[in-house]
Amino acid sequence: MLEKETLKEFALFSDLDDEELGMVAEVTEREICPAGALLFREGEKNGTLYGILRGSLRINKMAQFDVEQTLCRLREGDFFGEVGFINGGTHCASACAVEEAEVFKIERRDFDSLVERDPELGYKVTIRLAGQLGRFLRDMDEQYLNLSSYVWGRGKR
Repeated sequence: MLEKETLKEFALFSDLDDEELGMVAEVTEREICPAGALLFREGEKNGTLYGILRGSLRINKMAQFDVEQTLCRLREGDFFGEVGFINGGTHCASACAVEEAEVFKIERRDFDSLVERDPELGYKVTIRLAGQLGRFLRDMDEQYLNLSSYVWGRGKR
């Protein structure tokens, strides 16, 4: 179980009051991940949301010809696994510890139990998750436009 004060430091939970933080803290688990450890693989079904307490992780995706591409590097205060958490399905990328890391995790079924007890808590967290996914989508759109402009521009020479 995590302390309420620790959870409050994560943007995902910054809108929660002390009682709501306490409820979330009750369903969190800590995990130590040695350097190189995989938390989950791309395609794995795992409805778990993670937050980084210490250390750093890479989010990787398989590209063409079985080449693993790093999408981003996450550090203390970041959370990840939100796609599998929200849709209850498979993760769209893999998560690997770059160095020894300490994370917390929340299982989807435990979060669903919290939402049944306190729908407002669920709404607040879901809005934050949606904001994070929206930022990822905007970043991907920008990268796509930059790449297509580069490719299109080179073809006109």
